[in-house]
Amino acid sequence: MRTEYTLRCADINDARFIKELLQTCELPTVCIEKQLSDFIVAEEKGNILGILGAIYDGNKALLRSFAVCEEKRKNGIGDALVQAMFAVMKAKEVIEVFLLTETAAVYFTKLGFLEINRDDIPQILLTESGLDQACPCSSQCFSYNMTGE
Repeated sequence: MRTEYTLRCADINDARFIKELLQTCELPTVCIEKQLSDFIVAEEKGNILGILGAIYDGNKALLRSFAVCEEKRKNGIGDALVQAMFAVMKAKEVIEVFLLTETAAVYFTKLGFLEINRDDIPQILLTESGLDQACPCSSQCFSYNMTGE
């Protein structure tokens, strides 16, 4: 059964629901409030089904907090969030995207992300997101070139 949902930018009223979803998915909730304007949510009848956030520094970005409610997975929500975020990033002229993950390496590899060393992620992105402290050293790190080169 197809899930009907809409994608929109998050606002301050979503903070509690975003944190709850992240906690349920065992993902970090650091710095969420100050970065809400760079989150996209998938919503169905007032319920948040999925989220994806980003941190920006010039033409580089860090994806963070990618989560979909367990009962709504495999419905294309994650793909829709990523595509919507990529559209935002293209409009912002982002060239390179980074991420850290403990659980979604296979997913992002299929999208064309390449594994990199943690030291290759700009420190400012890690610090601003709070993920420099919140993500374990065991996290896999990835980058994606938005120009297709």
